[in-house]
Amino acid sequence: MESFSQEEIVKGVRQNDSRILNHLYRKLAPQVKAYIFQNGGSEQDAEDILQDGIIAFYTNVNNGSYTLQPGAKVTTYINQICRFRWLENRKSARSRTSVQMEESH
Repeated sequence: MESFSQEEIVKGVRQNDSRILNHLYRKLAPQVKAYIFQNGGSEQDAEDILQDGIIAFYTNVNNGSYTLQPGAKVTTYINQICRFRWLENRKSARSRTSVQMEESH
């Protein structure tokens, strides 16, 4: 697997470099999938959450709301986005289920 510095990743995302985006996907897929599977999700859930996380990172880099901090890792940032998205997903799924049950009474 090709290796990029944190600065190269951010620069590549700004330039819409498909090599960088593919690198991020390949590097993060096992970690995100493991987390989603351990927390009740499916393969499709994991792929959706990972894609959402990378898109959110891409958006944050390009709109200036993400700046690389010394010692920080891009993968840690994207992993956190994915975890929060999954937790939000599960939380909203639980509330939809409880609302549907209440309506059926």
